[in-house]
Amino acid sequence: MSDLGYCPDCNAPGVGRRRGTVYCLNGHGHAPDAFVHRVTAPRVKEQLVESYLVQRVKETGGTVRKVRWDGHPGAPDRLCGWPGRHGLVETKRPHGKAEAHQAREHDKLRAIGFRVDVIDTKEGVDAYVAEMTG
Repeated sequence: MSDLGYCPDCNAPGVGRRRGTVYCLNGHGHAPDAFVHRVTAPRVKEQLVESYLVQRVKETGGTVRKVRWDGHPGAPDRLCGWPGRHGLVETKRPHGKAEAHQAREHDKLRAIGFRVDVIDTKEGVDAYVAEMTG
């Protein structure tokens, strides 16, 4: 944890000061008073959304696999499937968006017929599971 606080844009910890500016781990520069000083980050981690997805898919009789795409950074994290239906899922923390390289890879997969969903909340997971099993 940083004693400088967390970046208001990306919630990464502040890691350094240079000429009166505080920089976060992702390189954003801000005035020192822009950082919020708190002990823990308020956002739900992507891992919690992903583990909830795995739990819900298994509860509904589906199969879920972690996918590794050698040579294709930005490809979706999970393959979810039920009898007659399947799709690729990228999980994000709440209000998280796919980064540019991820969006490009998702668009390439969609162009050849894959279903790709970006899910960022537990409610989104529930809606996805309901749609795929309904």
